[in-house]
Amino acid sequence: MIKSKVENIPVGEVSFLTEIPDISKFINSDDDALDFPLSISQLAQAAQTSVHTIRNYALENIIHCEEKTKSGYALYGLCALKRLRILMTLITDSHQL
Repeated sequence: MIKSKVENIPVGEVSFLTEIPDISKFINSDDDALDFPLSISQLAQAAQTSVHTIRNYALENIIHCEEKTKSGYALYGLCALKRLRILMTLITDSHQL
């Protein structure tokens, strides 16, 4: 009989198995001050991550640019910002375990 690997995961008082992270503060943050669409550097600053991270997520089709400028620069909308904020929250919370 094969035992489930879930039994081997220690469950403390606070862990990803007992508590869902509160990501509502990142999703519902004040985005009215931003002028969309955003350049990649503006998106990185708003999502508190690096331009390199955004480029990697774009290459992996995790986020998508809303439009491009005449010179080919990617511009990102509110959807990309919210998606990045959720990803950054989940990654941060998983590293705290």
